[in-house]
Amino acid sequence: MEESETEPEKKEKKKKPKSEEDEEEQTEIRGTAGHELITHKNCTTGTIGKSVLLPISYRLNQQFASYTIQWETSDWTILYYRVTNSTTDPQGSPTWENGEVTVFPKYKDRVQFFRLNGSLVLWDLQLNDTASYQVILTTAENITEKQISVTITETTISSDGHNMHSWETLFIFRTVLCFFIAFALVLLIVQCERHSARQADRCCTTSHTQG
Repeated sequence: MEESETEPEKKEKKKKPKSEEDEEEQTEIRGTAGHELITHKNCTTGTIGKSVLLPISYRLNQQFASYTIQWETSDWTILYYRVTNSTTDPQGSPTWENGEVTVFPKYKDRVQFFRLNGSLVLWDLQLNDTASYQVILTTAENITEKQISVTITETTISSDGHNMHSWETLFIFRTVLCFFIAFALVLLIVQCERHSARQADRCCTTSHTQG
């Protein structure tokens, strides 16, 4: 993976004239037979310091001389992948590609890109990584864009929405409680043995005195 050496540039969002938007929409409708972009999750969560996978795939319904994949947020471009040659299976999924990946400096050493399906892994997550991530597939026929919403939390969130941190706390509490119970039982046994030993000594002393 090749990385850009230029300074990061913050994206400027400019509202396009309505005529341009209509033209792009018509182009996308006309070109829907050219390729298919699929997101396998609409939203996902991650934990600070960990990683998160943004899973996608795409199919090309015909061979293109070149095409591009771009990942971005509303403020930053993450990476740009330009394919100059490729082969596909009968379903249109890429089996081999020749291309160049450019990772922008803000995300240097923080992303892993899978060329054959376009998925992205984001490493060393921070709270400010919470965002809507757009992936854009561009061919000679049309441009298709999909997005995945990512929420970053301080602790792991389970699939049913409960905070795993509470389960960890409960486990620790139970462990400590069991330890104290075991310690109390051992202490009680020791006290009983000492009491029995003192009773035995008294019996021996009494026997000696009577003798």
